[in-house]
Amino acid sequence: MGLNKGIIMIAIYAVFTTGALGFFINNMFKGRGMDKTIEDLEDQIVLLQEERMQLKEEVDQLELQTNRLGSETSRLAVLNIELEENLSDLNATVVSFSKLTPELNVSLASYDESNKMLQEILTEATRVNNVLNNTVVILEEEVIHLHTINSELAGIVIENEEQSNDLSKVLDDLVATNQNMMIQGEEFDKTVIELETQNMELINSNNDLRASIVFLDQAGINMNASSQAFFDYLVDEIDSNTELVLRSLELSYQDTYSFWTCIGLFDDIFKEEDWVVDAYRPIGESGYTSIMNYIDTYVLTKICANRSDFELYLSNDLVFGYDGSVPNTNITYSALLSGIERYSTELVDYHFSFQNDGLNKTDWILADFDCRHLPAEKIFRWQQR
Repeated sequence: MGLNKGIIMIAIYAVFTTGALGFFINNMFKGRGMDKTIEDLEDQIVLLQEERMQLKEEVDQLELQTNRLGSETSRLAVLNIELEENLSDLNATVVSFSKLTPELNVSLASYDESNKMLQEILTEATRVNNVLNNTVVILEEEVIHLHTINSELAGIVIENEEQSNDLSKVLDDLVATNQNMMIQGEEFDKTVIELETQNMELINSNNDLRASIVFLDQAGINMNASSQAFFDYLVDEIDSNTELVLRSLELSYQDTYSFWTCIGLFDDIFKEEDWVVDAYRPIGESGYTSIMNYIDTYVLTKICANRSDFELYLSNDLVFGYDGSVPNTNITYSALLSGIERYSTELVDYHFSFQNDGLNKTDWILADFDCRHLPAEKIFRWQQR
């Protein structure tokens, strides 16, 4: 505004000076009779007036620009105020983010811990799934072996039908055994099919778990809210897998003690023994050692049973009515078969019924589902029951 007033004063001064000078010169030269000079001066005055008009126009232009400059200055002042307010808001935002940084660090640490836990659970689930895969393969091989045995036994039954009447009792026993084996073989076929179906479900479940963890790793959002539910789901899956593994292991034990006379070289070694032909004839010391070595290899070792404990059972069980020394070398083949069946049934009950005096699921998990890894105090002992 100061600049605007100065320009106006200069313009007024120029106009006033030009008019006064013209008036003075005109009077002075008229008085002296210098017409020519007066005309020249008048021409100069006209020129000066034209220049004065141009100057006035320039002053008007300057005044207009000054007004525009004032408006721009006002707009810049308002903009400067807005910028100061934005700067204040930005400073407040920076302070707020500074306060949130420790909380974000804590959340990130919690997310890393949860992710680590999920990875460990997935590793354990994968390991259990591998155990299930191996169990299914073993059961499939056992089923094939059972079919082969059934075929062989059918041939033996046909051959024995042609023998003397003295072997009729043995033939009847073999026929009954063969029928039982066929029934159990069919049950094993059904079990293998169920296990294969459950195994495929477990594989699909593990794939879903992996996909979930990959998604959570990539998304990285709201882990604290969802990790507990996801962890509970994984615990349920692992419990189901554990049940399936233990059931498969139990069936494997039953298979071992039910069909031990059908595996290995039993027929080649013992088929012609008198105590096999007549199952109610005492075995005797020599035959007893041989058959017990065979049973120890193909039955007791496979189900983690102790030979000395088993021999003590054969000598003390009330069913046998024996009161002699240990071992009972005069036991009959029929009584031996019965003793193996009942002793193994008690062992399986100890391993898989999960009663107070037996194993529990935790014991099996710690032993990696292998009875050989059980601690000594957890091994089955008939004499301690």
